[in-house]
Amino acid sequence: MFIEDARLYVMPIGGESRIRPDFSIELIPDSPVARSIITYVFAPRDYYHHHYAEVTKAISGFVQENAFTLAYEGVLYYEIAKGEWPTGAVEPRESENGSRFKEAFKPLYIPGRVIRLANYYLQIVPPAEWARTGKKIAAIPASDVWPLRIPSELGGPRKHRTLLRTLVRASTPLPDFVSEAMKGRSETRDFSLGSFHRQQHLAVASESASWGWPARALWRENTLEYFYYYRHLRFALSMAILREHIIASINGLLYRLGFPFQLVLKGLPTPSEIKGHMMKLEKGEMTFDDAWKAVEI
Repeated sequence: MFIEDARLYVMPIGGESRIRPDFSIELIPDSPVARSIITYVFAPRDYYHHHYAEVTKAISGFVQENAFTLAYEGVLYYEIAKGEWPTGAVEPRESENGSRFKEAFKPLYIPGRVIRLANYYLQIVPPAEWARTGKKIAAIPASDVWPLRIPSELGGPRKHRTLLRTLVRASTPLPDFVSEAMKGRSETRDFSLGSFHRQQHLAVASESASWGWPARALWRENTLEYFYYYRHLRFALSMAILREHIIASINGLLYRLGFPFQLVLKGLPTPSEIKGHMMKLEKGEMTFDDAWKAVEI
């Protein structure tokens, strides 16, 4: 649930929001060529052909998918594949000042384990890909790799792995010794299923506190109303940090490759705005209902 929530609440679904009609992702400076490049590079293949140059939808989809993957893995890597622009991908093929754009690029997700070694990244190719690639290890120049990581404000990859391990343990229906006893039809003494589940919920609540994940109201009946709404705002803050981090990473990649435009996110609550709402909630200067509405997207 935690991983799916990162996808659902980081950006408006489908790149549109009835709650936030001013929501958009814009290019600075804007031009038909820039919009065409962005949608070609970051939109899924089937999306690009049917929704030409809709930057907001294309980037929203990209952010959602990466939020999902980051929540699952903590860090991911893309290989920057380069080549010629496909026919029709960039119209016109030249910029407004007459100079041709740099070679085309496309970020391709690198599956399997990836290790940084000096000026290279080593990919431990998944066994399912051995026959197709003919390799078990692939070396990729660091200049051709774009890494994306959980931002440090959310604990970074290392702390995130600890969170994921806790979530896995907390999803166990029964302790091993109880399962073994049930298989052998033995009696288990001094074990309370209700107490076991409460301890699981406490572990999840504690480990995910830095994200503020509300666990879809899993423990709402056992907490104060203030805590429930505060966690909701804290999770909204985490999602704001994550989406701005991914977009900033995209901008960093564009700058690194020499493209003269940047993405600007508009119309969604910023981390500083959400922190302001949290302070008002703490001081009793904002109602629970107003706090909820203030961070909806």
